[in-house]
Amino acid sequence: LVSMSMIKKDVDDDIPLRFLGKGDRAVIRPGVVLIAPVHEYNHFLMRSAVFIHAIGLNEYNEHVTRGVIIDHPTAFTMGEMGGGSVYGNLAHSVLFQGGDN
Repeated sequence: LVSMSMIKKDVDDDIPLRFLGKGDRAVIRPGVVLIAPVHEYNHFLMRSAVFIHAIGLNEYNEHVTRGVIIDHPTAFTMGEMGGGSVYGNLAHSVLFQGGDN
């Protein structure tokens, strides 16, 4: 678990990553990237990095953590897979694989 807010803006400098713990003691908050553990066997999550963008309550008053898998690109663009419904700059963006829910 690393904090993306700790990354320096200058790409020429070394990129410092702040370790925020692991397991039950990890600090999870919006803006961090979760790195899958070696023993993760979920097809979508194994060997992946997940950017956490929101934590809170959903419409059913349940606690949820929302994240985006950021390292599973496909060979396709949004335009190729959008069936003509995606155009402009978005159509040239790489399509990433999602998760199971």
